[in-house]
Amino acid sequence: MRLAPLRQYLPVAILGALLLSCGPVKPKTIDCNDVAACGSHGTCDDSSGTARCLCEQGYVGSTCELCDTGYERDSNNNCVIIVTCESFCAAQGRTCVAQAGGDYTCGDCLPGWFEDHGRCYQACEAVTVPGELVPLDVYIMLDRSGSMGDENKWSQMTTAINTFVGSSDAAGMGVGIQFFPVEPPQGTVIPSSCSTDADCGLYGPCIPMFGCGGSMAT
Repeated sequence: MRLAPLRQYLPVAILGALLLSCGPVKPKTIDCNDVAACGSHGTCDDSSGTARCLCEQGYVGSTCELCDTGYERDSNNNCVIIVTCESFCAAQGRTCVAQAGGDYTCGDCLPGWFEDHGRCYQACEAVTVPGELVPLDVYIMLDRSGSMGDENKWSQMTTAINTFVGSSDAAGMGVGIQFFPVEPPQGTVIPSSCSTDADCGLYGPCIPMFGCGGSMAT
């Protein structure tokens, strides 16, 4: 029996060796006790019973050693988001014209944007809203202290209020009024003389030689 030359069997042997070497790849075993298990861009987590790496944004892989889709390595070997000419210019409100030598060239403002002093601004849509009257309420705080008796102030003020609420211009308005000092309960005696505001209580202030300023409240 004549044996075939050895060179006839070499391709088969090499192919068999390649097939044997292409078996299933076992995942890398991770030990969370190893502080460097997940590199500098991941955190080891074994809370589920199986250790795994929780990767930072932009990183993937069993040990966070790869860049995620849409990311690339920069000069410092970090995974950074891929910036395109379109996204770079869109951030300025402009269209992308070309990329040359690593530099982006931006063109006119994007549709719907307008240019002012070399910058692009997003145009605002005009909306017309008809005016609408809303109910008006007026709240009057009226001083009825002793000083309102000077120079006919009380009479002038009450006449003005009556004229206002009785005019056609005040039609539909809500009007409220409150007095200060407060109206004393019936039978309240306001001191006719005082030394300090405390002597007058709610009916002050104290006016030396004249008594409590709130005496008109009676």
